[in-house]
Amino acid sequence: MAGTYHIVDLTLERTENILENASRHHIRHFHDAAWLHVMGQDLVFCMSQPGMPLFGFSSSNGISLLYKHLAEENEHAQRLFSITSHAASFLSSHLSLPVKFQGRLLEFPSVKVLCAFFLWKQVLHRRIMIHSMCLAQQLALGKSFEEAQAAYLEAPDEKARLAMCAQYLQVDKVPGWQLNGLIGYWSRQEDRLHLTLHQDLPSGPDFLAFLMDAFGRSGE
Repeated sequence: MAGTYHIVDLTLERTENILENASRHHIRHFHDAAWLHVMGQDLVFCMSQPGMPLFGFSSSNGISLLYKHLAEENEHAQRLFSITSHAASFLSSHLSLPVKFQGRLLEFPSVKVLCAFFLWKQVLHRRIMIHSMCLAQQLALGKSFEEAQAAYLEAPDEKARLAMCAQYLQVDKVPGWQLNGLIGYWSRQEDRLHLTLHQDLPSGPDFLAFLMDAFGRSGE
């Protein structure tokens, strides 16, 4: 593979099975704080495995891990299988039911394209979170699923939908950690490497600037 940067991108499967078995793990929605906490833990677990990804992003339904200069090409499939298995094993043990991740290996030629990928992942995560909370808010008001979906679609913009989410959560503003995903990264402190989970992320262009700074490049 010619590219410098590689992403192992994991997407959660069998999501309906997780919600159907809520009584076993007390997670009723993918916007739940408990669910996002488990996904953050899964991210940290994956990043601590052999090969140590440099950077990771966790959303409600997936984990993306950044590697630079992967091993020889014939080891790529083994790396993908290994990290996918680790992620599924960790989550299955915490939920007490079998789950599965679908994995794919992506290649990026520059930091600019790499940052655009992570920004896209955050946008998808925000849409899932907002949609989930809007439906929950409408269902709590006694609406049918069809009526709840219609109310979501009729909202004029994201601001209006966020207002619905805030009403559902009974807060003035939806916390950023619930909308913008989680990241994990390695940093050197006192000559030792430390794995940090960061949950207070900006969104949109500010997140793009954050990524550029995190990777220490101007985006060429």
